[in-house]
Amino acid sequence: MDRILITACLITVLLQRIRSFNINVQSPVTFQNPDASFGQSVLQFRSDSGPCVVISAPLEKDSSTEAGKLYKCTYSGSNCVNLSIPGSGDGLPRSFFGLSLAANMENLIGCGTVPQQCSSFTYNRGICYTLDNGFRSIPNGKIPEKQPDCSKGTDIVFLIDGSGSVGSGDFERMKIFVKEMVKRFTSNDIMFALAQYSSGFEVHFDFNKYAASRNVEELMRNIRQERQLTHTPTAIRKVTREVFTSGMGSRQNANRILVVITDGETYGDNLPLSEVAAEADRSKIIRYAIGVGSAFSRDSAQQELRTIASKPSDQHVFRVENFNALDNIQNSLQDKIFAIEGLSSQSESSFQFEMAQTGFSAAFSQDSLLLGAVGAYDWSGGFYEYRQGTETAFVNISSSDTGRSGAADMRDSYLGYSVAIIQQSNRFSYVAGAPRYQHKGMVAIFSTAVSTTIRIYGEQIGSYFGAEVCSVDLNGDKNTDLLLIGAPMYQGPTTGGMVQVHLFLGSVRELKKLQGLPGQMFGQFGSSIAELGDINGDKIHDVAIGAPLEDNQQGRVYIFHGERSGIKSTYSQWIEGKRMSSGLMYFGRALSGGMDLSQDGLPDIAVGAQGKAFILRSQPILGVTTRITFIPPQIPLIDFDCSVLESYNKFKLSASVCFEATKVTADNLDPFSVKLNYSILLDPLRQNRRAVFDTNKNSKTRTMKVEVQNPLCENFDIKLLDCVKDTLAPIELKLEYSLISEALPSTNGLSPVLRNDVPTHYTAELPFMRNCGEDKVCKDELKVSFNFSELSFLTVGVNSIINLTISVQNDGEDSYESLVNFFYPSGLSYRKVTLLSPEKRMFINCDATVGSEEDVMRNSTCRINHPIFKAGSRAVFLATFDVSAEAPWGQKLNMSANVTSDNQDQQSPESVYSAALPIKFGVNVLIKGIEEESVRYVNFSDKTQEQKKLVRHVYQVENLGRRSLEAIATFLIPVRLGTAPVWRVTELTQEKPQNVQCKETEETTGSGRITETTNQQPTLDCTVATCKKIQCYFQPLQNNTMLQFVVEGELVYGWIPETKQKKLSLLSSATISYSSSMYSHIFPQSERFLKTSVVTSVEVYEEYNYLPIVIGSSVGGLVLLAVITAVLYKVGFFKRQYKEKLTEENQMSQESNMAAPPTEGST
Repeated sequence: MDRILITACLITVLLQRIRSFNINVQSPVTFQNPDASFGQSVLQFRSDSGPCVVISAPLEKDSSTEAGKLYKCTYSGSNCVNLSIPGSGDGLPRSFFGLSLAANMENLIGCGTVPQQCSSFTYNRGICYTLDNGFRSIPNGKIPEKQPDCSKGTDIVFLIDGSGSVGSGDFERMKIFVKEMVKRFTSNDIMFALAQYSSGFEVHFDFNKYAASRNVEELMRNIRQERQLTHTPTAIRKVTREVFTSGMGSRQNANRILVVITDGETYGDNLPLSEVAAEADRSKIIRYAIGVGSAFSRDSAQQELRTIASKPSDQHVFRVENFNALDNIQNSLQDKIFAIEGLSSQSESSFQFEMAQTGFSAAFSQDSLLLGAVGAYDWSGGFYEYRQGTETAFVNISSSDTGRSGAADMRDSYLGYSVAIIQQSNRFSYVAGAPRYQHKGMVAIFSTAVSTTIRIYGEQIGSYFGAEVCSVDLNGDKNTDLLLIGAPMYQGPTTGGMVQVHLFLGSVRELKKLQGLPGQMFGQFGSSIAELGDINGDKIHDVAIGAPLEDNQQGRVYIFHGERSGIKSTYSQWIEGKRMSSGLMYFGRALSGGMDLSQDGLPDIAVGAQGKAFILRSQPILGVTTRITFIPPQIPLIDFDCSVLESYNKFKLSASVCFEATKVTADNLDPFSVKLNYSILLDPLRQNRRAVFDTNKNSKTRTMKVEVQNPLCENFDIKLLDCVKDTLAPIELKLEYSLISEALPSTNGLSPVLRNDVPTHYTAELPFMRNCGEDKVCKDELKVSFNFSELSFLTVGVNSIINLTISVQNDGEDSYESLVNFFYPSGLSYRKVTLLSPEKRMFINCDATVGSEEDVMRNSTCRINHPIFKAGSRAVFLATFDVSAEAPWGQKLNMSANVTSDNQDQQSPESVYSAALPIKFGVNVLIKGIEEESVRYVNFSDKTQEQKKLVRHVYQVENLGRRSLEAIATFLIPVRLGTAPVWRVTELTQEKPQNVQCKETEETTGSGRITETTNQQPTLDCTVATCKKIQCYFQPLQNNTMLQFVVEGELVYGWIPETKQKKLSLLSSATISYSSSMYSHIFPQSERFLKTSVVTSVEVYEEYNYLPIVIGSSVGGLVLLAVITAVLYKVGFFKRQYKEKLTEENQMSQESNMAAPPTEGST
């Protein structure tokens, strides 16, 4: 029961440690606001008045037109203070302010969006305000200083080449191209004008005419080709100076676009084209050059097109082979114009910074500020870099590839969704997440020292890889060691969300993936990540990861401890939102850490949720050192008495259990004490007790109050059992303890916890002294011998067991853990051991090593008086083994034994012994005559000499045992008496052919005389007659086999008269034999099973002549019949009166029948 209670306590402590380590969840500081967006962002900040938490409520109304508030909240304050944020100053309403927050040591920046209505479009631009430590606006702290004005529309001029080199048909195609392009733009904000040039210049319709008519067909109906020289520079200057004017209807602040269509180089015009292009650039005219025909295959002609067009020229120059091909560039030109106008198109970017939402994310260092512009360039994204003393720079992917920010593969990537700053040896790199890049996500690292970009790609579609990034300085040396990347929509086999940990040492290498609890497939683990500082006192910084949708959207926060090589793979604690507040939602959607908010010297965590925010304090961590000492330190050698059980009167000792609690984390708390609950258990893994406490129990439970930094001890009396059989293994005292969680005074519910890797169990050992002399080294002299208990040989199949008599003695000093090891064939198996020299202190315990059937050898081990086989002791015992009749035995049973111990001396020759015992195999074989199938009787007449009788003797051989054997069956058959043949047997037949070989050997000669006996019939056998000897060899005789042998031949008469006997017996015999050195019959009286015979009774009878007797008898019978007949005749037997007398008697009988009266019914 004691063990069960201790185990249950341990399990409870372990589960509690996993769920809560040193972040206090019992006493959180809670801030709340009726607005659900409160807690969207949280940021720890050191203000002039002390550390605080800035909490945003981006959707809370600040006025009738503006939304978004910031609150300053302190650990000690009961209410949060609304921070005063100035207006935009542009007449534009501020919304979603506080969507992102960032700070350095001196300043705080908060960002939101500014909806700007331009014509029929609403642009979401960004706005950020920088505040100092007193939450005052700083000069130039508004970003941007002024929002860009709305575009006033787009004015487009088509300048077409009407020189003589253009054919009339091509000129008409050029006009059609212009008409079709104008028709493609239906917005009223786009105005058109058309001019033709050759040597002269003519405006066919200006912006005013187009605005009045908007019928391009009518406006271009009467245009005629001029057919002169090609004065391109002059025409472009006239467009710049004369067409893009208010008099021609061009609008101020409108986008200006000039599309030049020509079929060749300038001819006859001395005005430098480069000067004209520079003047157009100053007038902010975007120019597109369309070169038609083969003239532009020359380098000079191509250079002229590039000079006409705006930069980058490869984005503003079109070349076609002929005027028929103009239709092919309509879509491309339209898309480019659309992009300038800010409208939607199918294949090219429509927006630049109109939807940038600058400040969607923010990162602040002492020298740099990064503001994510996630919507820039059709949500390709990017970020702004603000550095002291340098111009503001917009950074995105591959701007050099396209000539305009935003590469094609970055469309809808959301670069800048998250940003971070990495510092390495005073060099900075910028990190930006693009969670929708190629649907899998990507993180880009931009180096400020060299113009390189490192990309880290997501693995799974839809994972939102890069939605959150966090740089971590593990050891506080101001150099970034790790980059953590969140993928909150990642779907694993059993978990949802993932954070990749990358080691940052100039290059980037992935270390591992972090995940939350299994079963939370849609918990969005990794939505928020924060570095916490060192919260567990190991001098390495830790991190927190939010999963706001776990636990049915109530949310969780996971704590991961840092290690020197990175972040530990397993979280040390998870914090559930439902424990913070009933009905709470989205706990963990924002995190901030690393600052001591409660002024106790320990880092705290700020956590945002829906409508609430929390400060969670880290608790002081203690290390506990345990020490157990015994007095005396060893159990002296005493004479243990096992005649009295459960007695504890001989020896007593004491144990001192000491605890020392030390601080692992540095704090500012007053000195304090903690309570430890501990249990001690003597010999916890033994069923038979050797020692108990003074209460006669082997366990105790105590509670001790220990002052931190001051060790405290408690003493316990221990009694030793008078009968201790095991004095080799030390007595163990196992200590298990736990820290009782109690709030410290004046700490608002803060309670210390044990370091999570500190061992909460400790085992001390109390050894027994050893009788090893002055040198303290035990030198035993072990000897072993055995015999087979007077057994001369082993009969397998007869002997079911074999007993070994073993003698072991120790002629040296005490021997510890003495073992006798036996090695024997697999046909033996250990059964039991019996002590033959019983002593009060002698114990023998044996067991066998479990082996497989394929093992040739087995072994058994006997422990001799464990643990100590004392000096001068001797043990004699009987080891009994079962003998298997089925095993593959050899000719000898070879066994060996050795005796070993834990003493360090090497084995001596007398510690090893071996012996062998001859082996025989028990067999059960027999041979018998089958009388029922043999001829048992024949007879002969004494009158005929040439008589023959067929005589048959049947024998049967059986092997009823379990083992096959090689055997010989010998048959002796009388064949002659003297020289006279007796039994003409030609061969021995076998009814069931087997692996048997039979052959005749030498004949045996008898005495030739039949001995007459008084009571028995004379016998003709091999002692009298000459016998044929036939031997049959079984190779082998299989077990469970029965074979029949038949001796058959003609028995002749000629020899019988020589015997002068009328009756005698004919006897054949058979024996079966085998090697007596290899086999032994299982029955002691085996002779009667191994020899047999079959007897046929032979009789001679006299033969008589019966013909005279038959004739005489026949004649005598006839004479007698004649005499009888004569006598009857004489007496008248044959006369007539007798016949008449019979007739008369018949008549008288008839008359009497007629005189009788008639009966009733007669007629």
